[in-house]
Amino acid sequence: MPAAHARKANYGIAVAVYDQGGQLLSFANHGASPASGEIAQWKGRSAAVYRHATRDTAAWNMAAAPMISTAEGGVPLFTREGASLGGVGVSGAPSSFDAECGTRAAEASGLRVSAP
Repeated sequence: MPAAHARKANYGIAVAVYDQGGQLLSFANHGASPASGEIAQWKGRSAAVYRHATRDTAAWNMAAAPMISTAEGGVPLFTREGASLGGVGVSGAPSSFDAECGTRAAEASGLRVSAP
């Protein structure tokens, strides 16, 4: 889903999905640069372990914290009931579009990107 949305907008993106412990579950690069692939992983892992969108963690002023991303485009994943599942990171497009892709994918899967 994120790749199709990005293709329609003429962006190449990379997508990384992590479990709640910060372990990489899935990674795909859909025409983004290798650097964007690394950034997608950084964003996804941050969202998974901190359980907050990277747009929010950027505002924490803790850039040196371990595994924290300060770039928008990572969103945490929660069940409808609020259990943490992990996070997804997207990179390759403008940061707000990256975050939109991750959010759309989560919602299409029946998941939330914030705790209830």
